[in-house]
Amino acid sequence: MRRLLLVLCLVAALASSARLAWQWRHMPHLGIFHDDAIYLVSAHALATGQGYRIESLPGSPWQTKYPILLPLYLSLAWRIEPGFPRVLPWVMLLCWMTLPAFVLAAEGFFSQVGFGPEERILLCFLLAFNPILVYLSLAAMSEVMGCFFFAICLLHLERSMDRPREGRAAILAGLFAGLSILARTALLPVLASAPLCYLLHRRRRQAWLFLVASLPFAAGWQLWTATHKAAASDLETLFYTDYLRFYLFNLGRTSFPQLVYDNLGALLKSFGEMMVFQQAKGFVPVLAALVAAIIGMAGWVRLFRQGRLRQYALFAILFSAQHLVYNFPPTARFLLPLVPGLLAGFWTEFRHILTLVARHRRHPSVAERAVAYALFAVLFLFGLFSLWRAAYGVSRWVPDNLEVQRDLLVGRLPALHWVSANSKPDDVVLSTFESLSYLYTGRRGLGFFLPTSLFYPPDKKAIESHFRGVPRFVYDRDIAYVILSAGDYAVSEPQFSFPAWQQALNDQPVFQRVFENHVAHVYRVLRR
Repeated sequence: MRRLLLVLCLVAALASSARLAWQWRHMPHLGIFHDDAIYLVSAHALATGQGYRIESLPGSPWQTKYPILLPLYLSLAWRIEPGFPRVLPWVMLLCWMTLPAFVLAAEGFFSQVGFGPEERILLCFLLAFNPILVYLSLAAMSEVMGCFFFAICLLHLERSMDRPREGRAAILAGLFAGLSILARTALLPVLASAPLCYLLHRRRRQAWLFLVASLPFAAGWQLWTATHKAAASDLETLFYTDYLRFYLFNLGRTSFPQLVYDNLGALLKSFGEMMVFQQAKGFVPVLAALVAAIIGMAGWVRLFRQGRLRQYALFAILFSAQHLVYNFPPTARFLLPLVPGLLAGFWTEFRHILTLVARHRRHPSVAERAVAYALFAVLFLFGLFSLWRAAYGVSRWVPDNLEVQRDLLVGRLPALHWVSANSKPDDVVLSTFESLSYLYTGRRGLGFFLPTSLFYPPDKKAIESHFRGVPRFVYDRDIAYVILSAGDYAVSEPQFSFPAWQQALNDQPVFQRVFENHVAHVYRVLRR
C-alpha cells in the first residue's frame, strides 16, 4: 500500500507538469531565456536543409556555440509542422518529454546506488516535483536533456565501479557522457573526472575505454567549431558563436576576485534552491534551503565513504569550480546535473537521522525521549515545508512567470506585425528578442549586448556609457529598425540598463518613433 501511494504521488507530480505543458502548448513564453528562441531557429535551419546555422542573424552564420543535439531533436517538430507558430505544440511535446525521460534515467541511477524501490520512487517524486526542472521542461532549453543523458552516464559509471573487470559499463558511460556534452558543453568536466577516478582506483583499462567512447563526440564538436567559427571578434559575434572567446573577451575587463566572490555567493544559494524551492524573500525559505543543502552534502560524504558516488563527487567539484570562474552567476538551472547526487545524499543522511531518532525514542531517559520526539517533529515539519514550497513553485511560480511572458508577447505582437508589414525583407532589426522577432516577422536581427564585465560589480556609469554607442552600432551594421520593449535587459541589471536603453533611443535624432503601444516602441533608423 505504501509503495502504491508513492507511485501515485510520482504519477501526480508528472501529471502536474504534463497539465502545464498542455495548458501552455502554444508557448507564448518562447524567448523567455533568449537562448530557447535561438535553439528553435537553429532547429529550423536543420529541418529545412540549410545546415546548422543561426538563420535569424544577418548572413546566417554557422552555429558554433550551442551543441547540435537539442536543435537536432527539435528539428523533428519542424519536420512534422513546418509553419510557425503552428509548430509550437510539437515543440512543447518534445521539450516536456525530456522530463519523464530524466526521471526514469535517475531511477536507474538511484537503483545502482543501492536505494530500495520505495526510496527510489520517493526520490523520483522529489525530482519530478522540482519547480526549476518543471519550468525548464516547458522551454526549448538543453538543461533537462543534458541531465537525462548525464544520469544514464552516472548509472553506468557507478556500475563500472562495482565491476572492475567489466569494460562494457565504462564504454556505455563514455557514450552517454559524449551525448550529454553534445546536449550541454557545461558537462565537459566529466571527461576529466571519470578517467581520473578510474586511474585513482588503478583501472587503466576502464579509463581508456571511457575516453575512447566519449572523446569522438567532444572532438567532433570541437572540430566543427574550429572549422566553422566566425572570423569577426566583436562582442555580438562572440556572444552568438563562441563561448570561450566571449569569456576571454570579458575576463580581461573583469575584476577576477570580484567575479569569484559574487559567483561563490550565487553558487551556495543555488545549492540550497535545488533542494528547497526559494524564489521568495524571507528568512525561513533561505534557512530551509541551506539546511537541506548541508544535509545533502553530508549524505554525499557518507555515500563517498561507503564507496559510492566517487566519480560523481569528483565531477561535482570540477563542475562547481567551472561555474565559480564563469562570467555569469551560477543560478540553480546551471547546477541541475548535481541534483540526483544531492537528493541521494539528502535521503541517505535524512534516513540516518531518522534511525538515530527512532533509537532514542526507546531510551529509558525521559529527557532523551523528549529530545527525540522534538527532533522528529522538526524533521516532519521540515519535510512538509519543503513539499509546500515545491507545490507553490509548480502551481504558482511557474504559471506566474509564463503569464508575465505571455503578456509581454501580447504587447509585442502588434509591433512585430507592424515591422512585418512595413519593412523590406532584407531589413535588419535590432531588439533584445531578435530570434523571436525573426520567427514572427521573417526579418533578421541582432541584439545589443553588454559585456558581463560591467556587472562584476555593477557599474552604472559604464553601462550608460555603453548604451551611448547604440547609434554607431546601428549605422555600422546597417540596421533599419529598432524595437524597444518592456522586459528588455531583465537579467542585465535592469535598474541601470533599461533606462539607459530608453535614453539612447529617445534622445538621439537618428531614431524616429513610428509605432508605439503600452509595451513596445518601434523606431526607424534615419540615414545619415
